[in-house]
Order: sequence, then C-alpha cells, then structure tokens
Amino acid sequence: MMENYFVVIQLPMDDRMNKELIIKGQENIWRDIVQKVNVGKAKLISKRQDTGVSEELMAHSKKTKRFATYVLLSIKLSAKDLNNDCSLFKKVAKQMEQGYHHIIDHNKKFRVLALET
Repeated sequence: MMENYFVVIQLPMDDRMNKELIIKGQENIWRDIVQKVNVGKAKLISKRQDTGVSEELMAHSKKTKRFATYVLLSIKLSAKDLNNDCSLFKKVAKQMEQGYHHIIDHNKKFRVLALET
C-alpha cells in the first residue's frame, strides 16, 4: 500500500555546482544531479509522514561544515521503498525529473528546494 511521506535529501553537489545552479540556471546541472540521485549518490536526511522532517533537517544542517543543498518533497512510498534506499532514490529522481523546484530557504549554510509535481 502506498502512503504519503515527506522526504528530505541532501543533493550530491560540490561547490562549483552549488554556484552554477544559482548563476547559470538549472537545466544541465539539474539533469546531472538527478542522475546522481537515481544511482543513490544523495544523502537521505529524513523520511516521515509528519512534518518532523524540518527538525531533522535543521539538526543535520547544524552538523554540516560545508554549504549544502537539500530537496524537500512529498511522495507516495510503499513499504519496499521505505526499506530500500535504492528504490527510494529512484522514485525521488523520477519525481525530480518531472517536477518543478523552487527555493524555500537559503542562508550561509544551506539552501532548501521544494519540489512540486
């Protein structure tokens, strides 16, 4: 049975990609990021059915020393997806390909993108 979850992942981006995502636009960089997420190179920060993802994101960001970009999305997941990060990342990547993202928070330590489909 599929249920709705809030998921936060840290995108696999280096400093150059973080800057280019803002300066040059997103098409090519976003495609590269989606491919990396699809093969599991992102970091799963939180997957919950409640809004506790924001507290987990803040706790994680306090420990991070480098600038990071996160994606927050609402997604339908099965029990298989919940217990298998590879399956979860493939679903997230597919939604990233199809969705529209916009910045919902940005400061010196991180940027959070919301994904809408």
